[in-house]
Amino acid sequence: MRTKISKIIIFLTLLSVSEGALSQEKKGIDEAAALHREYKFEEAIKIYNNILAETSDSAQRLKLEECIIQCENGISLLQYAVTPNVIVKKQFPTDKFYLHISGTEDKAWLPAPNPMIPSGAHQYYNAVYFPVGSKTVYYSAPDNSGSWNIYQITQISDTLWAEPKILGENITSSGDELFPMLSADGKDLYFASNGHYGMGGFDLYVSHWDEDSQDWGIPENLGFPYSSTADDIFFINTPDGQFSVLASTRGSANSSEMTIYALEYTPTPIKREMTDIAEIQKIAKLNSSILTLEKREEVKEVKNEEEGMSEYAQLVANMRSLRREMEENISQQDENRLLYERVTNEDDREYIKKVITDLETKAIDIRDRFKKATALVQAAEMEFLSKGIIPQLGLQEEETPKEKPAEKGLAYEFANHTYREAVEMNIEVPIPEFDYSFKILDEAQFAEDNTLPDRLVYQIQLMVVSNKASKKALKGLSPIFELKQPSGKYLYTVGLWGTHAEALKYLNQVRKRGFPKAYIVAFNKGKSISVKNARIMERDKGAQQGDLSYQVLLEGYPEGIPSGILTAIRGACDKDLAKSIVNGQTIYMVGPFSKKEEADNLKNLLFNLGAEGISVESIKK
Repeated sequence: MRTKISKIIIFLTLLSVSEGALSQEKKGIDEAAALHREYKFEEAIKIYNNILAETSDSAQRLKLEECIIQCENGISLLQYAVTPNVIVKKQFPTDKFYLHISGTEDKAWLPAPNPMIPSGAHQYYNAVYFPVGSKTVYYSAPDNSGSWNIYQITQISDTLWAEPKILGENITSSGDELFPMLSADGKDLYFASNGHYGMGGFDLYVSHWDEDSQDWGIPENLGFPYSSTADDIFFINTPDGQFSVLASTRGSANSSEMTIYALEYTPTPIKREMTDIAEIQKIAKLNSSILTLEKREEVKEVKNEEEGMSEYAQLVANMRSLRREMEENISQQDENRLLYERVTNEDDREYIKKVITDLETKAIDIRDRFKKATALVQAAEMEFLSKGIIPQLGLQEEETPKEKPAEKGLAYEFANHTYREAVEMNIEVPIPEFDYSFKILDEAQFAEDNTLPDRLVYQIQLMVVSNKASKKALKGLSPIFELKQPSGKYLYTVGLWGTHAEALKYLNQVRKRGFPKAYIVAFNKGKSISVKNARIMERDKGAQQGDLSYQVLLEGYPEGIPSGILTAIRGACDKDLAKSIVNGQTIYMVGPFSKKEEADNLKNLLFNLGAEGISVESIKK
């Protein structure tokens, strides 16, 4: 009896200790979360790290690591903060706040359920912005995993619409993407996300349309105070160029209310580092009196910087004008050379030849002036960067000019829109295309088209057998190609790769799957060739494509490149920015650069801004 009582006492004691430890851990997490919300990121990180060192709960560890990353992101975002002029703010019910945003159209919000969101709704997102007459609609909807992604749907005829397409890899994340809103010129897509690089909750982002890749670029966090530690879920610039409008829970007592803020639109906002917690907390509230409370000296400094930014904008405008003049000159040369080839009259040919010569002489002068203008822009940018200011124009493509308000005392009036009535939409159901990428499934898949493409390809040969192989015998490998040989035996290969290196990456996977003697084979235009000859062809093809070019690599940013670094990249060059996953590591690539010196200059600039894991690599053009 005493033994049983002793065991019970020990158990209750251990239980009490365990509950006490859990209670202490929860208290610590609550304290860190409060500091996190108050922008005291460094203090929050210390507590999160202490709890992380003590807990063995894997789920809890993941949450703590995510919170630490958000705090680190917050520290980085505060290095490039702005002080917007807040015109007015007002609270509305969360479930229909968007009906009160001026700058959106009346009778444009189609409530769920609807053809795009057949059932269910998000806590914040329960309607699609679908103005009358829209031919293409961007909206959020849940995927098979339950995450909300941004989709695009395009009208084919009166009531027929194409199959919705999820936006590219750059946009989607492991979290939710909500309220996609397209800019007036169609070049910028604003949205909210809790899965990209942010400081906690939902942050606000913009993605720019890339004409070359015909895809949306890597999202950029709009930065503090547009993004905060609360849920910031909606952003637009009004079409009249007067206001930026955002919606956030930061000014609300609970999630049933949303605050809409109307800010004065600023095309080139001054960015600076903020470290004073009291100032940060005050600016985060987006009160309309923020600017009038600033010290005169600070206001004067900001105005001086704004004047400097205005001069910088003029330099950029001049550079762009010269670039257009240069492009027009080249176009005229091409037209006249084509005309020179077509005419037969010698007098006409002589006249055209003189025109071409004059254009060539003029081109030299334009190029010289363009180089000087570019140098002035770059010098101005370096001066801004040395002061911790990130210019917003740079050498990127020229944007459609936006109208700047002509007078102060702007008045923003909240709307009282109504919902759009139900619409008839028949969504096209396409025939699914066969996926020829290599994969290992529960059951092997045979290639839909057993014909090899009309180019150089590599495959992995599995076996030659007397009788047809069953799917079970092929160990889930896909896509499988089956070829009956003249001898009556069956040859089985898997995969389609354009380079030997790509095929080699999967060879050991295939061997370990139960085909230890598998090896790489090559085909050109459907005919078998030796791997040696295939690699020579591959090398010669690469050599014919030109000399080396270069790209800048950035590693160590699994949650996304910080907003300030992204802005610096876009300000310093107009090169493509792409993301890749290599051995589980996220790598961002900027390029290509024709000269190594250009790539090195960008590398040095980013290094001076505090970017990590930067390198330059050579690539084949």
